[in-house]
Amino acid sequence: MSLSVTQQNQLLKEKIDQLESENALLKRTVFELSMNTSSVAFPGAQTLDLDSDGNRVYQDVRMAVKNEPSLSKNIHHTASLHYKYDLKGHEGSVYVCRFSPPGELIASGSFDKTIRLWNLERHQPQVSCLTGHDLVVADICWSLDGNRLISGSFDKTARLWDVRSSTTTDCRTLQGFVLGVVLNPSTYQIAAASDSKKNVFLFDLRVPPETSEAGAIQRFSNSSNVNCLYFYKDGHLLMCGDNDGWLKIFDTRKFDGHPITSLAVGTDRCAISSLCVSSPHTTSDDEGRYLAVNTYEDVIHLYDRGTFFGQDSASVATPKLIHSMRGHRNRSWPIRSTLFHGRNYGNRKARPPENDSGDRDILDSKSKDIHECLLLASGSADNLVYVFNIGGSDGSAELQQKLTGHTDRVYCADFHPIDPILASCSADCTIKIWTTKPKR
Repeated sequence: MSLSVTQQNQLLKEKIDQLESENALLKRTVFELSMNTSSVAFPGAQTLDLDSDGNRVYQDVRMAVKNEPSLSKNIHHTASLHYKYDLKGHEGSVYVCRFSPPGELIASGSFDKTIRLWNLERHQPQVSCLTGHDLVVADICWSLDGNRLISGSFDKTARLWDVRSSTTTDCRTLQGFVLGVVLNPSTYQIAAASDSKKNVFLFDLRVPPETSEAGAIQRFSNSSNVNCLYFYKDGHLLMCGDNDGWLKIFDTRKFDGHPITSLAVGTDRCAISSLCVSSPHTTSDDEGRYLAVNTYEDVIHLYDRGTFFGQDSASVATPKLIHSMRGHRNRSWPIRSTLFHGRNYGNRKARPPENDSGDRDILDSKSKDIHECLLLASGSADNLVYVFNIGGSDGSAELQQKLTGHTDRVYCADFHPIDPILASCSADCTIKIWTTKPKR
C-alpha cells in the first residue's frame, strides 16, 4: 500500500531530524569533550565556547604567516579536476574516506556506524559493508598491502578488519572516544590509537586484548588530546598532532611520552585537526617529502620534510614551513586534506604519455599536465572541495579550483596514491569521485 503525502512528509522529517542529531553529536563530542577539556586543564591553551546550537564561538584570529599564497579568482587550469560520479549507500554523514595503498579500493567511515568498501572498477562499486561499531566511525587506516584495515570509533573501540572476509579480527577498548588510528607499515601486528582522554596507545595485536589496558604494550598521556597520527615507514617513529597545536615525533622503541622533536604549528598554536603526508616521489624514497597540517583556524600549513632515506631517530629533520593556505572553512569542523605529488613534479622535461583516443577506464585516466603538479585538496564546511596548486615554478601556491556538487559539509578529501583521482566525502551522505577527464 502506497504512503500518503502526509506519511511521506513525516518520514522525511524523521530522516532530517536524525541527520541533525548526528551533526550535533559530532560537534559536541569532538569539540566540547575534546578541546574544552584541554583548555580547562591547561589555561594557557586556546579556549573554546559553543553556542546553543553547538557552533563554535571565539575571537577571530589573524595570523601573519610567511609565504601566504594568493587565492586566485581565476580557477581555470589545464590540470583541472572534474566530477565523475557518486558513491551512495551510507545512511548517515560520511566522515572519512581513504584509498587503499595499492589504489584498488576506497574505505569510508560514517555516522551510520559502518565502514563501506568500494571498488571503482566495478559497475556496482560497493564491495562490502563492515558492521560492528556502535557509534560514529572517526578514523580509518589501511595496511600497505590493502588486505587489512583498522578503524576507530566514538564507541571507544579500535577494530582490525580482514578486508577479504569483511570480518573483525581484533578489537581493543580505549578509555575515551577514539580520535585517531594507524597501523605500523613495517609490521601489521603493531597499531597506535589516540583517545579523548589524552592517551596514546601502542598495541601489539599478537597480545590478547584481555590483558591489562586492552593489550597495550605502551601508553603515555599527552598534555592534550591527540587528534591525528602518522607512522613513519621505518615503523619506529610516530608523528602526533594535538589540541595544543604541537606536532610531536616519538620513537616507539622508547615510548616514554618524551618526543624526540616537537614543532609548534602556527603563531597561535591552534588545535590540529588532521595531518597528511605525500606519497613517496620515487620508489627509493622512504618517506613522502611534504606534510600538510589542518588547524581549526581556516589555515592549512604545508611543510617540506626534506628527503628521507632510512634516517634514524637522531637525524630526523624538523619540517620547514613553505606555505599556509587559506580560503576553505575549517573553524568548527575537523576537516581533512590530502596531497597529490605528480610523478614528474620537479622534472619539467619529463612528460607522461599522451591519452589514448576514446573513453578510458577511470583508473587509467591521465593528464600530461597534472603529473607535473603538486596539489593539495581539502574538504570545507561551506560544502566545497578546495584544490590548491602548491608547486608553482617560482615556489608559489594558489587556489586552483573550488569543486562544487556536495550539498553539505565536506569532511574529508583523499587522492588516489598513483593516479589523479580524488574522492571527497560529506555530511550529505555521499562520496564523490573527481578525475581529470570531464563526465560525458
